[in-house]
Amino acid sequence: MAITTLNLRGLNRSDTASSGQVVTATSATAADFQDASTGGLVKLVKTTISGTSTTYVDFNSTYITSAYNNYLIKGHMIPITDNRYAKCQLMASDSAVTAGGSYEYESAHTGSSTYIASASADTIVFSHGALAGNATTEGNSWEVWLNNPLLSTAATTVHAQCNFIDGSGVHNGNVSSGGRKALEVNNGIRLFYDSGNIAADSYLTLYGIVA
Repeated sequence: MAITTLNLRGLNRSDTASSGQVVTATSATAADFQDASTGGLVKLVKTTISGTSTTYVDFNSTYITSAYNNYLIKGHMIPITDNRYAKCQLMASDSAVTAGGSYEYESAHTGSSTYIASASADTIVFSHGALAGNATTEGNSWEVWLNNPLLSTAATTVHAQCNFIDGSGVHNGNVSSGGRKALEVNNGIRLFYDSGNIAADSYLTLYGIVA
């Protein structure tokens, strides 16, 4: 096995490294042991769909905890049936909030400059203007940001960027934002299509955001 020698002539060797510290350049000619940066993403769980009977994906209080103030969801989802649009609902006490008038949202279809919005909806809509196809090369690829879910003094908000391929194989883009109107703790999020189930091999990964 090859051995690589790292030349750290500028390292202050009088220091003793602690667990978790990294070598950090402190000038053009010197380096030292310092604490690693605390910012970044922590992978919490990846959900991969198998079979054809999954209607939605939930990330509940098992993962949405006081350890993080904000979360990121990344992944790719394909509908079982053709021409569907993606949406989400927040969860209170691990149950989806489904009542009409619970949410506000805005969504822009970037390819056609069309917009939709609602000040009183039962979901937050992530894509419109064109609809996601159900072929293996179609569906939605997205990132969804969940902000302040466990605060009861500020609104829980969601914003998303969504690339999707429609039923004709044409690329589309959407930018969306929304939130729950009630100031209440929301310990989860549900992602799904407006109708039908989610196809096998679709996946969503949840990350906690370290401030």
